[in-house]
Amino acid sequence: MTQEWEPQEIHLTNFIFGEARLFRLPVPEGWTLKRGFSYPELHATHWRKGVNWVASAYLHYLLESANGMHLFEFTIRVGPQAFRVDREAVALQVGGHQARLERRRIRRGPPWRRRDAWLWRLVWSCPQTERHFLLELVGRAPEAVMQELVNAWQRLICH
Repeated sequence: MTQEWEPQEIHLTNFIFGEARLFRLPVPEGWTLKRGFSYPELHATHWRKGVNWVASAYLHYLLESANGMHLFEFTIRVGPQAFRVDREAVALQVGGHQARLERRRIRRGPPWRRRDAWLWRLVWSCPQTERHFLLELVGRAPEAVMQELVNAWQRLICH
């Protein structure tokens, strides 16, 4: 399953901080990144090398496949301190930075109808912009589909 990944520039705006750049996120052709259950929360920004960067934020999106067969909860956290992952997390590269990928099964849904789902967590730090990232993807899609999304994240441009 090889696809072209078109990076989408993600900016956040609010009346206090103005517009700030988060990063360029590769998204599969035909897939849609939609606002999730809440509006993005922008907590802080900072200027580095002439760019106003998101320094602290929480974003919740839905990521839907082109054919509508797969829908994922996709959350992004940015903060001033490094995020933690399990020791068993796999090492990889994201945008030229060392990253850790954790994958595990979780139970999702109301108590009377809980089902297994996959949780993928990717954590890395960007010293150029002095930010730390946590991306989480939750869904019930086949592992190959989720792995394809994680492979795209490795081509993310954070600075």
